[in-house]
Amino acid sequence: MEIVSELLGHSNIKVTQKSYGKVVQKKISLEIKRLKEVVSIAKISSKLH
Repeated sequence: MEIVSELLGHSNIKVTQKSYGKVVQKKISLEIKRLKEVVSIAKISSKLH
């Protein structure tokens, strides 16, 4: 987040967090959900072999 803040020229990281914090959190949640699905599929696949 610090790098994004600097690239966007924000005066401090709080500006970036206020603007993009929710978006980042949603993305993290989505990726965790996808990872859980992949792990679940891998477990099922390993049981079949």
